[in-house]
Amino acid sequence: STREAVLNWEAFQPPLYYLAAAPAFLIASNYRTKVYVVRAFDLILLLVGVAIIARLTKAVFKERWLYAYCCALAVVLWPGVLVREITVSDMALEIPVVALYVLMLWEATVRRDPRYMIAAGLMLGLCILTELTLVAVVPLLAAPLIAIVRTRRDRRTLASVVVALVLPVLVVAPWVI
Repeated sequence: STREAVLNWEAFQPPLYYLAAAPAFLIASNYRTKVYVVRAFDLILLLVGVAIIARLTKAVFKERWLYAYCCALAVVLWPGVLVREITVSDMALEIPVVALYVLMLWEATVRRDPRYMIAAGLMLGLCILTELTLVAVVPLLAAPLIAIVRTRRDRRTLASVVVALVLPVLVVAPWVI
């Protein structure tokens, strides 16, 4: 039936945003208020993303971080991006999740710390659960993996690299199943 086709199609949407926004949706009783509450939640996600971008630009550009931060904010504040961020949409979660993923990759590369590599693997799984097109960020995992394996070849490091590669699959598996 048509109703079943619609319900089946909805199952293909990555679930993380909807799980995160569900409490905000449940706060209000009427749908007009629900939209405002969810948009407020999306605004909070945008602000969290902007804060993570600030931390990322500080980590990468050190004392010249404000230049990079301004460039990043120029993109975030484009009207099309801003409207989609605050409209009820999974894009609200994309910026903070991807920014945190890139920050973990940066820290793993610079510090050669396997814990950041594992965190990056977790964030990659969360990226895919946010928006399926974010599989495009999967290749970014290669640079820190190679850097860590080239500099540290102990069992703990190799185990953490394996965990970082398997973790995204484990995170996404329940949704795929």
